[in-house]
Amino acid sequence: MPAVDTADGDRVPTGKADYVLLDQRSRPLAVIEAKRSAIQPYIAKKQALPYARNIGAPFIFLTNGELIYFWDYTNDDARIINSFFSRRDLERMVHMRKNVATLATIKIPTNYLRNGEPLGLLDPCPLCSCYEKKVFKAALNYFFAEHIPQLGGDLTRGPVVNKICQMVEEFFPSTESIRY
Repeated sequence: MPAVDTADGDRVPTGKADYVLLDQRSRPLAVIEAKRSAIQPYIAKKQALPYARNIGAPFIFLTNGELIYFWDYTNDDARIINSFFSRRDLERMVHMRKNVATLATIKIPTNYLRNGEPLGLLDPCPLCSCYEKKVFKAALNYFFAEHIPQLGGDLTRGPVVNKICQMVEEFFPSTESIRY
């Protein structure tokens, strides 16, 4: 089989991918590199990478029929998975990759409904100038509104909520007290 030398000195075989998974618009989503059952599929990484880069596929599956590795080669190393991802799963991963936002830029809502009634939450630290504390407290408000009622808890009292607030004060000390 013909081979080519890469920039880092590796010798990589050239040729065609064993299988290519396409999205709904017939664009490459993943390359599947298949090996015999006696061969460890992880060693096929160097062979599959040029195929995927050449056709623009963002993901690689390496398999020998018994083990399946999934490799998002721009973000992570190959990892063992139980089964192949569906086309929809792969398309969602591509979409999420393009629409990544940092946690601090995501707007956390402050108004909620519980049992059809408005649930007012505390403003996340209006007097404090510490941005991180504001974001953290807003995230706590969001968590309390979404999860504590489902667990049968109350937002205004309870030892668990008070303990969490006490821990927040230890990490973000200020003159104002956090009480929900």
